[in-house]
Amino acid sequence: MYRNYATGQKQEDVTRALAEYGPYRFFITITFQRLQTEASAKATLEFIVRRVHKNLLGKRWKAHHSPSSGVVIVEYAHLIRRQSRDRGNCHFHILLKNHDHLPSDDQAAIEAVQAAFLTASRSANLNQPKKPIGNNNVHSRIVTTDGVLDYLTKGVRGANWKMEDQILFITADGVA
Repeated sequence: MYRNYATGQKQEDVTRALAEYGPYRFFITITFQRLQTEASAKATLEFIVRRVHKNLLGKRWKAHHSPSSGVVIVEYAHLIRRQSRDRGNCHFHILLKNHDHLPSDDQAAIEAVQAAFLTASRSANLNQPKKPIGNNNVHSRIVTTDGVLDYLTKGVRGANWKMEDQILFITADGVA
């Protein structure tokens, strides 16, 4: 779709591409309470997305429902000020499309999505001694403005930003 978006490329191009893939109904943020490697964070995200499909659509959802779909934006932020890691700790912003199986009422739908992501993240130990995601590390909101895309694509301005590393898509099998 797009090659590497290095310095000089337009944030508007990425925002437009994400908007064309929409519309999105939910905006979910998942952060980690401890330092994670990028591989570990992405493995945890894969697990969570698969579990969210099951939590939202039922155990045998593949036989009865299409998967939920959306896009994941990978960002990095430091947990501790003046941290020595150059990019910081990985966290995820998820834009999730609406699904026919979800309630049409926004409040009921956001409660269902929040509960599904919390339940999935609580079980995401993945052989780690402590849970990587705490109860206060999952936040869900209804998307009410296109401004969310501008916020999520702010990293495009960075010299090391690559679309294939920073933007992932939610599929039936997890994240691709």
